[in-house]
Amino acid sequence: MNLNVRLAFTFIIGCIYVENMYCTNLKHLMDAAVDERMRVIARNKRSVSTTQTNTSDENEAKERRKKVTELLDNLLQQHDKYMRPGFGGPPLDIHVNFVLTSLGPFYDFEASSDDSSRHVSIDPEAGVQVQSEGGKGRNSADGQEPEFTFQCFFRHFWTDERLQFNDSLEAVLILNSIMLDQVWKPDTFFRGNAQNSYIHDITQPNRLFRLESNGSIIFSTRFTITAKCPMDFSNFPMDTQKCIIDFGSYGYSVNDMVYHWMNTTEEPPVTNTADSQMAQFKFHDYKIGEKLLISSTGNYSMLTLTFYFTRSLGFFVLQTYLPCTMIVCLSWVAFWINREAAPARISLGITTVLTMTTFSISSRGQIPKVSYPSAMDWFVLVSYFFVFMALVEYAAVNYFTKRNEMGKNYLSSSKIQNGPPAKKARLDEQNNEVVDSPPFKNMNSFCVRLIACLCGSIRYQEWKVRHMTTQFNSVSQIDELCRILFPCTFIFFNICYWSFYLLSQQMGENRFKLDNLT
Repeated sequence: MNLNVRLAFTFIIGCIYVENMYCTNLKHLMDAAVDERMRVIARNKRSVSTTQTNTSDENEAKERRKKVTELLDNLLQQHDKYMRPGFGGPPLDIHVNFVLTSLGPFYDFEASSDDSSRHVSIDPEAGVQVQSEGGKGRNSADGQEPEFTFQCFFRHFWTDERLQFNDSLEAVLILNSIMLDQVWKPDTFFRGNAQNSYIHDITQPNRLFRLESNGSIIFSTRFTITAKCPMDFSNFPMDTQKCIIDFGSYGYSVNDMVYHWMNTTEEPPVTNTADSQMAQFKFHDYKIGEKLLISSTGNYSMLTLTFYFTRSLGFFVLQTYLPCTMIVCLSWVAFWINREAAPARISLGITTVLTMTTFSISSRGQIPKVSYPSAMDWFVLVSYFFVFMALVEYAAVNYFTKRNEMGKNYLSSSKIQNGPPAKKARLDEQNNEVVDSPPFKNMNSFCVRLIACLCGSIRYQEWKVRHMTTQFNSVSQIDELCRILFPCTFIFFNICYWSFYLLSQQMGENRFKLDNLT
């Protein structure tokens, strides 16, 4: 009995425990299901809210685009693109600035002479007209003016009151460049020295157009221009050059349009982002200016931009100056060769002279055919003179000095025996000695001996033969003198040459700085 009671009690306790465990797990599962359901409901609410928000934003964007389109249509309906802003009133102010993106090359110092300059016709609707000439690249060595190329962003700033609008919608409208075809633009052109120019159109025409609510317009164009640059080659290749670009309105006089440089903290007149170092030139500085062009059709406002360049000397030192100096020094080797070695000395002299002739021709071909000598021409000319004089020096050695063998033959020649009586020696009966009397006074003077020899004085020839002490393979006094005279003179010339022209180049750079201050 007791056993059955215990078994029943144990069974009842187990059932109660199992029921409690089941109820607990069931509660947990129900709680998890409720939480998941709540999350799904919250997610759906957020999705619905996002969809509603996106729909609202799209509607607002559509409404905004519609208002902008209507605004532009209204502005263009009231706008006459064939009439300048403020027509009949005071002249319109046009502000401009440049952003330089690249400088060079210089034709034909840094570009091949048979490279063709790209010539692209400019669309008149682009708003910038450039005087242009087609054809191949010009060779500056053929007498044409040197040319230089630069690439830039050319920006115009002006105000058109007809394009004002309410800024509650947009403060600045960034518009497609096609809009430029529907509004008035200044007819800017580059005059005089502009040659080949084109506007970049890859992948689309590189033009920017922005319209502000107060009617202010920003118009920017990216283009490349090649212009003539008249140069002074007097100090070539240690020269400093300036290249001038001037531009303005083609048809509007100062009564209608006036150009100004944009000169603010945010918009300087010229911003240089290009590499200032080129193959032969280094960009030094720039200068801006304004001027008035007076012509038969009226007075026109013009702006000028002057680029200052300094030529790099390294190429010419290695190409011309150093070889010329070595050839001159090579010609001096003849002074240490025996005067009897005529073939060796003549061959060396002729070789150096011909080499210097070639150098003089090639150096002249590096600059245009100007009528005045350049600094390089003077150096090559003086070097040629030194080489030529080294060859002439050997002729002087042969003329003024004789060998003993030639002297003996000369004493036995009939020219001396049958010639006029020699008043050079007298017999001293007391001591039976022969006393020679010099033909001229101051025979120790080199100038006196030189004049006597050039005049062909027989008295001097007899006196020279009797006092000749030179032997075969002896060293000429002229050679000994030239071994010192030629190097010292050439060194002195180089000191004067480089001091003068390098100082001139530095003075030219200082002038650039003074020009910018004025």
